[in-house]
Amino acid sequence: MRKAGTILLAVVTWSACADASGDADKEPDPNDPPPIVSSWAPLAADQTYEGKTLGEWAIEYGRWSYSQTSCDSPAFDQDGSLCGLYQDPESPVFFFDYSPTERMRTKCRVPAGKAIVVPILTFSYDNAGVDDPVGEDELRGATKVTLESMRDLKLKVDNRTVRDLAERAFGPIAWDYKLPPAPNWYSCNGTDDVGEMTVNPSFMSGYVAVFPPPDPGIHELQYGGVMTWADDDYAIDTRTRFIVEQARE
Repeated sequence: MRKAGTILLAVVTWSACADASGDADKEPDPNDPPPIVSSWAPLAADQTYEGKTLGEWAIEYGRWSYSQTSCDSPAFDQDGSLCGLYQDPESPVFFFDYSPTERMRTKCRVPAGKAIVVPILTFSYDNAGVDDPVGEDELRGATKVTLESMRDLKLKVDNRTVRDLAERAFGPIAWDYKLPPAPNWYSCNGTDDVGEMTVNPSFMSGYVAVFPPPDPGIHELQYGGVMTWADDDYAIDTRTRFIVEQARE
């Protein structure tokens, strides 16, 4: 059994640039750095997308993160090739995750027309798989304290730094998520006795950005920050260069 608390870190910073003026028949090479600064930018912090607020999209991100049905995971993806795992083809959004490496990941492909949810830095806390469960007040309070510890936040898109990240804070908010049978998020991270179940309540806080659908071509994001949990500091620095596919006629 693990000790109380589930850390769900999601820090994503992208530096994106797309050159739409090139040959439309030429496949872009994500190993080539984007040559220009684009106008692609996140939605305003108080703006909804498809009827959901930033906090509500953060919850959807968390549910996607816990939906894995194998130990292949976008969160432990070294080169970006697993970014499409567990994405809902009918969803209007595409979720990015954090990275186990500070190296640029270059093998992610994003379907055309998808908005992108970037969890800059998030923390989630609940009693799944713990020896000594705690009450809701303690879950909420610890999530609030962790939010207050978050610092050195960064978000870059298309080689431009996004300012005023404090406006993108959310939580603590109560939420719930469903775990599939093992292999699942817990069994793949060393807690073997957490099987199919609904975890309720969980509490989440952090910073998130929602981007409108980007133009086809190469984009790049960089994001991250530092948080303190249980007297330890956790630093995240994610860099992803990805290709947005052309829309199919």
